[in-house]
Amino acid sequence: MGNKTTKKKKHTQPGQTDRRIRGAILVLVILILCVAAYGISTLLPKGAGKKKEAKARPEITSVIIGDTEGTIEKVEEDGEERYEICATLPIDFPFEKTTLNLELSDGAKVSDASNCILTDLGGRWVVNLTVEDACVVIEAGEQSRTYYFRLDVE
Repeated sequence: MGNKTTKKKKHTQPGQTDRRIRGAILVLVILILCVAAYGISTLLPKGAGKKKEAKARPEITSVIIGDTEGTIEKVEEDGEERYEICATLPIDFPFEKTTLNLELSDGAKVSDASNCILTDLGGRWVVNLTVEDACVVIEAGEQSRTYYFRLDVE
């Protein structure tokens, strides 16, 4: 009678198959969650979810035109904010060429976009206040603010 060689077939148990399917499903779920989280993070603005740092504000804290101290006023015009440098100056004031002493908030600087600045005297500006819509633009980081002059003469 001969030797019968019996080949054993490799059978997997039903429990092993279930574990493999569950493992594959778990990997797919994790992958889908990661893709969804990445998609959401690309839609959020830069810095969202991070603690906001104190940003420098483009502000003038004090102003002196010639020898006259001015004030800063914020006015609403057509639903928009407008910042004005206000002062009452003498009738014989040299409007075409006068000094402007500005004290700015930390991190702020005077922009080249200012239309009335003639020159800088080391932190004291020489300005021409006769230009149309004379203004000083203050920048701090990516922010800027325009200050228009509202001058009265006495």
